[in-house]
Amino acid sequence: MRDRGDCDKVTMRELLPDLLHDRLAASVRADVRSHVDGCAECRAELELLRRVKASAAEPRLDTPSIGARLRLRPYRRPSLFVSAARSWPLRAAAGVVLLLGTATVIRDRTANRPDSVVASAAQSPELSVGGLTDIPESDLRALAAEMARLEAVTSTEPEVVVPAVGRGGE
Repeated sequence: MRDRGDCDKVTMRELLPDLLHDRLAASVRADVRSHVDGCAECRAELELLRRVKASAAEPRLDTPSIGARLRLRPYRRPSLFVSAARSWPLRAAAGVVLLLGTATVIRDRTANRPDSVVASAAQSPELSVGGLTDIPESDLRALAAEMARLEAVTSTEPEVVVPAVGRGGE
């Protein structure tokens, strides 16, 4: 007696998975079926393949009831605003605007710094020292007299330096 799995018809045995999945032509299927009917080894092999297929079958899932149990909200398409906010071109444009705005603020702050104002005043002819010749001499003498009457008092308290929060005209 032959051991199980020792069928002489190797070609027939190789066609068993195709028979199980209905992938054979009608004439070939009839030949394989007639062989399986007469061969106990191939019949046992085909039965084993059927059990494996049945155990590997995917279970049917009832997704609506699972979603209801999980209390999932139905899918809603994102709004136009959310879609636009997630787009990379809009994010890139916002980054460029932020960068330009920051550069403008820094430029304006450095342009209004006191050392910049003094430097620009030195270059201006109406604010230069030579521009004081237009003031009458009597006004200059009155100003010098007022300054002489001012008393310079030094403080006995230590000087407290408060750092400036903003610079320039702020």
